[in-house]
Amino acid sequence: DNIMANQGTGSPTTATTFDNTASLAYTDGTNGSTTVTDPTAPGPISVVAPTMSLDKTALTATTGLDAGDTIQYQVVFENTGTSTAHDLLLTDTLPKGMTVQTIDSVTPTGGATADSTPIPVSGIGTGVLSGEFTVPVGGKVVVVYTVVLGNTVTPGTNYTNDVDIKWSSLDGA
Repeated sequence: DNIMANQGTGSPTTATTFDNTASLAYTDGTNGSTTVTDPTAPGPISVVAPTMSLDKTALTATTGLDAGDTIQYQVVFENTGTSTAHDLLLTDTLPKGMTVQTIDSVTPTGGATADSTPIPVSGIGTGVLSGEFTVPVGGKVVVVYTVVLGNTVTPGTNYTNDVDIKWSSLDGA
């Protein structure tokens, strides 16, 4: 489970540490109940987890548009946590009447990588932009893409376009 309290005490960049001790309690037929405690000093367990930030910005005008006009968006996500974000799935489900026209750039930095190549982000000609990434601590991905407004958009309507990311702290989970 993704337990926020385990992701850093006071700061998402500080791992939470738990004490780790071991003891063995048993009963045998000769000596009765016995408890043995590990004589070595217990080692701490550090719990680490990715902490992702996400920002979506329109780079071009979003008002006064007509069918056939385009809007260019930029999505930025960054790992400010204490471990790698694996299998991070970026999904932007566009409002009805909008279609991904072009994927203008995908720029991973700080060790971030696309999980699929040569096309790290897909969705051209559809209403859903998606891509999968691995983002280590300090890694960042910037995706710039253009959507076109179709003939079914209603003049005077305000459309909300949100983006979502989901990830795991376990590789392949």
